[in-house]
Amino acid sequence: MMSFWQERAPRERLLLTLAAIIALIALIIQFGLVPMLERREAAALNVVQSEGSLIRLQKLKDAAALYRPAVAPRPLPEATALAAQWATEMGMTFQQDASTPGQSRFVFAAADSTSVFAWLERTENELNLSVVSAELTSSERGLVQATIVFSESAAP
Repeated sequence: MMSFWQERAPRERLLLTLAAIIALIALIIQFGLVPMLERREAAALNVVQSEGSLIRLQKLKDAAALYRPAVAPRPLPEATALAAQWATEMGMTFQQDASTPGQSRFVFAAADSTSVFAWLERTENELNLSVVSAELTSSERGLVQATIVFSESAAP
C-alpha cells in the first residue's frame, strides 16, 4: 500500500485525499445525519398527534361531556384482565395494581404515546371503563410514562 502511495505524484495524492474526504463526508451524511433527521421528524409528528389527543381529551373534560358507549358494563376484574391482555398484545410493558376498591391502576414505564392513546380509547369504548386519572410525562426517545386509573362505569 505504501508503494502505491509513494508512486503517486503530489497532485494525485492531493486528489486522492480530497476524494477520500468527500467519500467520508458523504458516508457521514447518508448514515448519520439523514437517519437522525428522519427520527426527529417522526418524533415531531408523534408529538403533534399526542398533543391533538390531549387537546381533544381536555375539551371533553372542560365541556363535561360524558360519553358512554352502548356496551354492557363488565365486572372490573374481567375488564381489567382484558385491558391488560390488550396492552400486552400492543407490545406495551406495564405494572398493574388495584389502587382503591372499585378502581384499577396501570403504570406504563416507557411506551409509545400513540399506542397508549389507542389502548386508552379501546379500553374506554369497548369495556365501558371510566378514566379516574391519567398522568402522562415524556421520557427518552419520544416515549411516555403513563399512570392511568380506571373505575367501573355506571350502567348506560
